[in-house]
Amino acid sequence: MRDASAAQLSRAHRAEVVRALFEEHDDDLRRYLRRNIRDGEDAADIAQDVYLRLARYDGLEHVDYARALLFRTAANLLRDHARRRKSRHKDRHCPLESLALAAATPSPEELIDSRQIVSSLIDMIATIDGRRRHAFLLHRLEGLTHREVATAIGVSVSTARRYIDTVHSFCMSLPGAMP
Repeated sequence: MRDASAAQLSRAHRAEVVRALFEEHDDDLRRYLRRNIRDGEDAADIAQDVYLRLARYDGLEHVDYARALLFRTAANLLRDHARRRKSRHKDRHCPLESLALAAATPSPEELIDSRQIVSSLIDMIATIDGRRRHAFLLHRLEGLTHREVATAIGVSVSTARRYIDTVHSFCMSLPGAMP
């Protein structure tokens, strides 16, 4: 019980010391922080962190030079802030709201264009002779290698490659086709 009341008294004393430091030195501290950081919001955040650290510091009531501790704590937090800023390249970031992001879903015009291209490709592939078409579809749709395609349709690997390349070139000749 005695330890709990001593801790309570110590906590109250620390709060009183921090309050006195705030009243006496807050203007100087904020000036010091703004001089070292151009961003007023960051300076205010660091000032708040300084007082918070001092309020948690167990040995505060035994410090002879509380002002020096106040500014030493501020200098340490400034250094931490500079490290974080450098490692995160905060100056190179731009707000997410300012980015023009591409829509996840295509526009109605893009859907129509895509469907027309796919329909034209299907029509073109249908006009190609059976072995070439089969080789191309095995390779592109089934994901078979040239060797696997050659085995499946009973031709050499170089012939299978030539069939696939011929159909691919034919499909790329379609206006609007993607490489």
